[in-house]
Amino acid sequence: MQFSGAAGAWTNVWSDVRAQVPVVLTYGIQSGGGPGDRCAQPGSLTFALDNSVKNSGTAQGYYSPTHASARSGFEIGIGVRVVIVYGGVSYYKFSGRLGALQVTPNQRGPWTVLCTAWDYLDECNRARLKRVSVQVDRRGDQLFDTLVDEMPVDPTSSTSGDGRETYALALDAKSSEEGLSVLGEFQRLAMSEAGFIYGRGTTDAATAQQLVYESRTDRAKKNTDQTTLTDDEIEGIEIGRFRDRVINRMQVQTHPRRKDASTVILYTMRDAGVDDASALELAAGESQTLTCPYTDPSARNKRCAGTSMITPASGTDYSANAAADASGADLVGSLGVAATYGGTSASVVLTNNHASTTLFVTKLELRGLGIYDEQKTIHEQEDTSSQTDFGMNTYKYDAAYQMSPTVGDSFARHFLAVYQAAQQSAESVSMLANKTAALMTAALAREPGDRIGLSEAVSAVSEGYFIQSVTLTITPRDVIRCRWGLTPASRITYWFLGTAGASNVGTSTRIAF
Repeated sequence: MQFSGAAGAWTNVWSDVRAQVPVVLTYGIQSGGGPGDRCAQPGSLTFALDNSVKNSGTAQGYYSPTHASARSGFEIGIGVRVVIVYGGVSYYKFSGRLGALQVTPNQRGPWTVLCTAWDYLDECNRARLKRVSVQVDRRGDQLFDTLVDEMPVDPTSSTSGDGRETYALALDAKSSEEGLSVLGEFQRLAMSEAGFIYGRGTTDAATAQQLVYESRTDRAKKNTDQTTLTDDEIEGIEIGRFRDRVINRMQVQTHPRRKDASTVILYTMRDAGVDDASALELAAGESQTLTCPYTDPSARNKRCAGTSMITPASGTDYSANAAADASGADLVGSLGVAATYGGTSASVVLTNNHASTTLFVTKLELRGLGIYDEQKTIHEQEDTSSQTDFGMNTYKYDAAYQMSPTVGDSFARHFLAVYQAAQQSAESVSMLANKTAALMTAALAREPGDRIGLSEAVSAVSEGYFIQSVTLTITPRDVIRCRWGLTPASRITYWFLGTAGASNVGTSTRIAF
C-alpha cells in the first residue's frame, strides 16, 4: 500500500492480511465472447486486514481510520497493488486504489477490516471528458492515446497497436463533456474498431498493470498457444452450448455525419429583448462560469457537436447593458469573455470588469461549424437456414465512430459468419496453481489477450482460446487458484500476406476486394 500519497513508497502489508478471508482479485473483460464484449469493466481486489494487537503495529484499531491508534496514511483512495514473487520473478497482478473498507466493530473479534480496491478502469469510469475537441481523421490508437492523455490520473503504463480504421470524425458524442465517461468512450472506440481495451499485469514495477488497446487484427497475429492445459491440469471447466448465442440476424449501426460548410450559431444564451429575465446579471468585479452546450440552429432542442469554433467578438457575439432589457447604457467594454471550446460544449467565463456598476449580459453566442449525427444507418445480414434450425436471434451492434457503409456491411457479414451456427466452447477454465511449477508459472504469467490451448476429453474441446479475464483466489497457506474467462481463437478468422497461410493464395484461398 502507498501510505504517503501517489508518489510515495510502497509498504508491504502482507503480514497483516488475514488468511481466514481469501484474497480475490479479478480483472479483464468479464462479459464473455460475444460481438460486443470488447471493453473491460473495472477490476476488483478484496482482502481483510488484521485490526487486533497482533498486527504489525501491535495496536487494536490500527486499520480503523478514525481510531487514535490508526496507521498513518491508511484511508480510502490510497494505492494498493498485489505482487507475487515466484522463481525470482515479480508478477504485478493488480494495481489500483482502495475504494471501500468495513471495520468489524466487535470488542470480542474477529478484529478484521474488509477492504475492496478497484483498478485503473475505475478511474476511467469516474473521469468525464472536459473540452476535448472533435477529432478529425484519426486512427483508433490515436484516439485511445488522446483519451488516456485526458485522464486526470495517468495509468501506470499503456500500449496500443495500430488501429485498422481512420475515423473522419470522432469524440463528438452529444453528451460527452456533460456525462459520458472515458470508459464509455473506450467502449465506443472498441466497438468501432472491433478491437479490445483492457488491463493486464506485467513483471515490471514501472509498468505494473498496463492499459492495452488492441486493434481488430492484433490477435490474428497470435498463432501460437503460450500455455496448453490438459485433463489432469484442469481443475474446473465451464463448457457452454447456448441457443441464445446463435446469432442469425446481425444489425450493425453506423453513423454518417453532416458538417456545416459555413459558420453557424451553435449556442445562444437568449434573444435580446424577448425575455428580459434571462439576461445574466453580474455585479461589479463578479465572474461566472457557464457550460454552453452546442445545439442545432434549426432545432435548439437537439444537441450537436462543433468544430472550427470562433473566438467571441465584442458586439457581434456578446453584448452588455446597464439594463436587463438593453435599454440602458452600453457596457460591453466592461465585459470580459473567455471561451474554452470542446467538441460538444464550451466553458465560458464572464467577468464584469467595471469598478462600481452592475451590468447585464444581454447577448452571448458561440459560432462554428456544426457536426450532426442525425440518424443511424443499419446494415443487416441474416441466415434463414439458421433461423429455421434455432429460431431467430437478432444482435444489434453499434459502431459509434464508423461512417463507412462498406465497413458496416463487412462487420455484419463477419459477425454473422462467426455466430450463425451452434458452437460448443469453453467459457472459462480454472486450475490449482500450486499443483506444479508449470501451472504456477502459467497462472502468474498469462494475462488477458494471451492465447492458450485446451484439451479436455469428455467435452471433446481441443482448440485455442484467448484469455478475456483473470481471477486469482489466494487462500490460507498461500494456495492460489486461477480462473481464466475465455473466448475461442477460432473467432479470429483473418490472415496476413507474408505470414503463415499466405502460401495458399491461388489454391484454397482467393483475395477479394
